[in-house]
Amino acid sequence: MPILACRNLTHVIASAMLLVAFASAGAEPIPVTFQVLDDPGRGFNDPVLGAARQEAFRFAADRWGSFFERSFPSQTVDVGIRFEPFQGALQDFVAHTVVIAGTPDPTANFVTTITHAENLYQTDFSGNQLHAEIAFNERYSFFLGQQGNPGDRYDFITFAMHELGHVFGFFTALAADGTYSRDPHGLPSYYDFFAVDGAGNQLVNLSPAERIAAATSGDGLFWGGENGVIGNGGTPPNLSAGTPFDFNTNIVHLSETFGPDLLMDPDKGLGEVIHDLAPVERGMFEDLGWTLAPLAVPEPATYLLLAEGLAGLAFLRYGRSRKRGGAWPPGAGHAE
Repeated sequence: MPILACRNLTHVIASAMLLVAFASAGAEPIPVTFQVLDDPGRGFNDPVLGAARQEAFRFAADRWGSFFERSFPSQTVDVGIRFEPFQGALQDFVAHTVVIAGTPDPTANFVTTITHAENLYQTDFSGNQLHAEIAFNERYSFFLGQQGNPGDRYDFITFAMHELGHVFGFFTALAADGTYSRDPHGLPSYYDFFAVDGAGNQLVNLSPAERIAAATSGDGLFWGGENGVIGNGGTPPNLSAGTPFDFNTNIVHLSETFGPDLLMDPDKGLGEVIHDLAPVERGMFEDLGWTLAPLAVPEPATYLLLAEGLAGLAFLRYGRSRKRGGAWPPGAGHAE
């Protein structure tokens, strides 16, 4: 019994060392902070649901920020959040985001969200202003849990994380006439440079008529970035290209018609829960210039912890092998 207890302890210590090693290898996440914009007693300040809503958004923000590495020490993304009754063209939307967007410097040939620009230029452009405002439709009932089955409700965390994807750069300047007139200077967005037609032509190099034809083709609009293609198994992933053109939906989402449900596709059903980026989405954000946290290289001390953990597991396996009467050949691995 004492020998067995000792081996179990060794196993625990070794496993703990491995966990510490891999945890230490993770990069510092990007803090995503929020300010509640609702009036007292409403939305995120509701006396009954407000606290749970804020807790759910906090979870979504922390999880989203953990996907990426900071590009400079003071990098922080600050968003405003509110509930409101959506009207007009947005009345059926579950959530909607308004971002600050513009040209990072006079020489840039693109516009992008301020959050994305700060990451590219490793500079704080925002000062004390919010990077974006995210609104949730108060007509809908949300599941506010961090895990579990939403049933016949929308999963709040899924929608919050989806909207943060737009804050981080899923953004187009394309207008319904095929020009990039959504930007006052007529510039495409950084994201727009990765949109290609069925022949692989960048939309930015096409005529306005050809652009809008591809953007409303149904199945003829793709992401052409290398990492996004790799993340989709080597095939360019389809982007949303429905008719009529809607800048809230077309281009800036992956098409769910040609693949599985993803966080950055445009439609989320009742009870649908997605709290992770798929490989294709990770690749797309990498194409946009974000550094993904799992790609961080461990520090030397982390390798030492990893080696110690592996040594502990090796000692445990060696002890088990001797108890059975077996032995490892010199220089050989041992498989159970």
